Amino acid sequence: MQRWLYFVKYLRLYGWEPIVYTVENGEYPYLDEGLSRHIPQGIQVIRKPINEPYGFYRKLSGQKGRVNPTIFAEKGEQSFFKRISLWIRGNVFIPDPRVFWVRPSVHFLTEYLMNNPVDAIVSTGPPHSMHLIARNLKRKLKIPWLADFRDPWTQIYFFNQLHMSAFVKKIHLKLEKTVLNEADEVVTVSKDCASGLQQIVKRVVQVITNGYEEFELKQSLRNDDKIRMLYAGVLSLDRNPVQFWRVLESYLNAHPEYKQRFELWLVGNVDQSIIHELTSSGLRSCLHISPAVPHSELQSHFSIADLLLLIGVPGHPGVITGKFFEYMFLKKPIYSISPPNSDLVEILTETRSGYNADFDDKLQLQLNLDQIFNDIEKGSFHVQTEKVEQYSRKNLTRKLTRLLDNLVDSVQSRDSV
Repeated sequence: MQRWLYFVKYLRLYGWEPIVYTVENGEYPYLDEGLSRHIPQGIQVIRKPINEPYGFYRKLSGQKGRVNPTIFAEKGEQSFFKRISLWIRGNVFIPDPRVFWVRPSVHFLTEYLMNNPVDAIVSTGPPHSMHLIARNLKRKLKIPWLADFRDPWTQIYFFNQLHMSAFVKKIHLKLEKTVLNEADEVVTVSKDCASGLQQIVKRVVQVITNGYEEFELKQSLRNDDKIRMLYAGVLSLDRNPVQFWRVLESYLNAHPEYKQRFELWLVGNVDQSIIHELTSSGLRSCLHISPAVPHSELQSHFSIADLLLLIGVPGHPGVITGKFFEYMFLKKPIYSISPPNSDLVEILTETRSGYNADFDDKLQLQLNLDQIFNDIEKGSFHVQTEKVEQYSRKNLTRKLTRLLDNLVDSVQSRDSV
């Protein structure tokens, strides 16, 4: 959501007026009302109701409150009910549980766009049902269409966890190919994701990464000599850096001059198994855990942090967590644990924003702790500011509008021939 919230915020700077079509009611993993301040005044937002299966799941499971739509991608032990739900999710709701919004949306938007012409349509997914809405509108109205893949479709890491039949997988592949072939422009968030999509269809896929929004960092009011490492965001069990926790504990035991001063702050939705593991270890005395907080409150944590812990997704080099870009903006040393050949590490190296080790690389994890503590003590850490600025939301929106400008010009030229 934030990717397109900020694109919408800056599109007017480059000559584009956005009209947003979205759901009136919907399930979501986390709600931050404070982000609404970034919606520009006067932006037209069209909201329509959506029927999702999560309410039915909630009734059957006895769960109270909202259902996190990412629940079906979680690893770990699963109950019989959860396994059945996963099978239904994978084999009935194609391509995803928002599929029931496709037909009514196409019906409504066809009439709307005939009376309110636009220069281009943008769809962003997942959910990939949004691409099917745009595809059907393109077929009917011949409006230039840009498809934005924030995550892969059939190549996403949890695709095979959905226990799909071979027949259903073929349907997914067919739908994915129609989107990739029929969109006038295809955009994604990393080089690895682009490479994967280009293997499915032989066409150019553009890369516009996620980025950071500039904000004024509050001055730290600290009057202590603590060294604070901050992790902010979601930390699921499949990303648990088990080796790092062990290395960190050993390192602190071997360096008493740091052990008395070090604090590990985890702010966000952290898997309970990870919390139990840490509170049962030698790290418990330096551990501070906080639930997810609005971004305005998170800034106070940023202000007092000395170094930033970044944890990627093992085995998936194309995944660049959104928090990474915000970390870069802070210009504080980043201690990264990610696949060494990943797009994230390429950007980390390019901007000199920190140090990386693979999840199980014990030696490099230790060396990076030495280096980063030394940088903090000597004040010797410096990033490549000009390289970092390429990833601001404003500069990335400029890149997007150039694609849109060229898209509209090329389609108009083609149609006039």
